[in-house]
Amino acid sequence: MPPFPPVWYDKDTVRGCLSPRSGGPREEGKLAVVITKKFDNVSQLQDLQRLACSVPEAVFIHSMDDTTIVDAKSFINLFTLDFSQTVKIVTTSERVLEALK
Repeated sequence: MPPFPPVWYDKDTVRGCLSPRSGGPREEGKLAVVITKKFDNVSQLQDLQRLACSVPEAVFIHSMDDTTIVDAKSFINLFTLDFSQTVKIVTTSERVLEALK
């Protein structure tokens, strides 16, 4: 179970993280879910990246203050975040959400 309960947001209120401009497809009729998580090692990051690549939906990781948003499908971009801190994972993918429980 995530350290905090998932927060459901309408996709248009998640600061554009699912917009075409940000690289993620707009998924009509779906809600984006925000889950907070702390990663303990690089292996956990690799697992998330593989999982993100296995689904067609967009998966983004945000810093807690939303100053940095990266596509979880890009392993190199993952290292632009400070993973010594808790981050937010934002997606509409039910498969990703189930795996993060």
